[in-house]
Amino acid sequence: MITVIVEFALPKSMSVDEAPTTFLTTAPKDRAMPGLIRKYYFLSEDGCKAGASICGSRDRTQSMFTPRIGEISSAASMGQIRR
Repeated sequence: MITVIVEFALPKSMSVDEAPTTFLTTAPKDRAMPGLIRKYYFLSEDGCKAGASICGSRDRTQSMFTPRIGEISSAASMGQIRR
């Protein structure tokens, strides 16, 4: 299994209180992704947001995140992503 954690920013027009409702609206799209086992969203009171996707294989993971997976892999190898 492969776990991908991605930090992201909420749109400026969205409050921290509105975020969970928006996360729930993505569930149908997430359920349709082949190879996705589970998806989590994280939201802290200070506004830090992240999503964690657990996938069944590296191939499936790359197909979900390509072309950004290359950018993410490069950033990780350069120490720009926390491990």
